[in-house]
Amino acid sequence: RAQLQEALILARERGDQWQETEVWDMLGRLGLKAGAFEEGARAIGRGAAIRERLGTQISPVNRARHAETVEELREALGAERYEEAFEAGKQGLT
Repeated sequence: RAQLQEALILARERGDQWQETEVWDMLGRLGLKAGAFEEGARAIGRGAAIRERLGTQISPVNRARHAETVEELREALGAERYEEAFEAGKQGLT
């Protein structure tokens, strides 16, 4: 987690928002694996918000893993709690 936080800081310092979205997605996956499901969903939401602002999509190489992460987080939290956490992440409440 510390290395991903450092990568997030570096991406922000360089103004590399695309890389920032990738790190948020990795933090989402880490949240899933650590059992921190709401934190994971918020991280996924944060990455989604940045992608929306940039008008970009998830890189093709990461789409399957991202979809799997979202599905597993949704199953762990239930649809309503997932959406609440995801929207909080989109609003920057990570």
